[in-house]
Amino acid sequence: MNTSTGPRPRLALAAAAMLSVSALAVRWGKQDAEDFVYYYCAGFVRDRGGSPYDRLPYQKCIDAAYGAPNPNASLNAASAYPPTAMPAFGMLAAHPYRRAFLVWNLLLLSASLALVAFFPAVPEDGLLLCAWPGFVFCWIYHKMTVVLFLAAMAGVRAMESGWELSGGAALGALALQPQWLAAFLLRAAARRKTKTLVGALAAGAALAAWSWRTGGWGAWTAWAASAAAHASSFISYDNQSLYAGACKIIRASRAAPRAWMGAPLRAALTAAPLAAAWRPARERGELGLYLGLILIAQPYSHASDALWAFPLFLSLRADAARRFGWSRARSFAAAALALALAWTAILLPGAGRLGIENREGWLSAALVAAALALRRRRGKDFSPIFA
Repeated sequence: MNTSTGPRPRLALAAAAMLSVSALAVRWGKQDAEDFVYYYCAGFVRDRGGSPYDRLPYQKCIDAAYGAPNPNASLNAASAYPPTAMPAFGMLAAHPYRRAFLVWNLLLLSASLALVAFFPAVPEDGLLLCAWPGFVFCWIYHKMTVVLFLAAMAGVRAMESGWELSGGAALGALALQPQWLAAFLLRAAARRKTKTLVGALAAGAALAAWSWRTGGWGAWTAWAASAAAHASSFISYDNQSLYAGACKIIRASRAAPRAWMGAPLRAALTAAPLAAAWRPARERGELGLYLGLILIAQPYSHASDALWAFPLFLSLRADAARRFGWSRARSFAAAALALALAWTAILLPGAGRLGIENREGWLSAALVAAALALRRRRGKDFSPIFA
């Protein structure tokens, strides 16, 4: 597939992508601030000497932010975010809520613009990113996933371009969601990028040390308990993992499985994609498949986490373009059509927000299944995307 383009078309495509991002920001910038309210209140409670893993002060802050009782499913939960995220959340909580929300949306806008402008292999992929369900849900929920995805893609690009230590430092930002830091550490180890490992571990350790000053070991044990509660109590809202999908199939079939089956089922459906991820972890050109496998193995996930599957979507698009000899324009049109069909399948049946997000979760599993099937049949690597 020819990837060359003149400066004017490239500039026009980048501008269109930036306008699309800005439209998302305008549309959702004043909407219900979930999940930002969770970041803010975790930092607010922590900076005033409390624990964000204590449900009562945490929920009191959320009620105050909304000016009414917490209307979300999280109304009986404590924070699910690790101590490494608390210093960043504390910076937000140093401002009044509305001002902090504005600052946060400006940060999301900056990260989004950086993604669409600098990281796609071809400029029209920035437009595809703006229409990707995971990216849209990041804006609907004001998720920090956009910022972490930017850090991850910057780190991978630096690592693969010879700037291994700098790439590791960027990947260290993923300590705010340690499960993703672990995934990229594994990939760096599999790719034998020792300096990247050192940089990422050093940056992650620095964030851990910063958070340790106020919480100590007790904060980590409290977070582990809260995270475990989220992983088990909010399975109806988890929509990316294989385990969540299996639970929903079982419930839909009205089967009555034994209680003891839950832990072995979760272990099996987590271990299987992790085992399958080892081989693509070693290959530069299979970043998309690797991230897709890690995503469906996550113990707890959200519709916005489908952003991590976007490189896999681009990999499949590139593979189809090579297979069928598509031009740049035809390749983009096919990808846009695929996204339009995906959104139709997600939105058309209705069933409210939960139904929409549950259907969106099947998209990630479908992409992984397609990639594994093609890989088995063809036995060749995908093209490097975002790397």
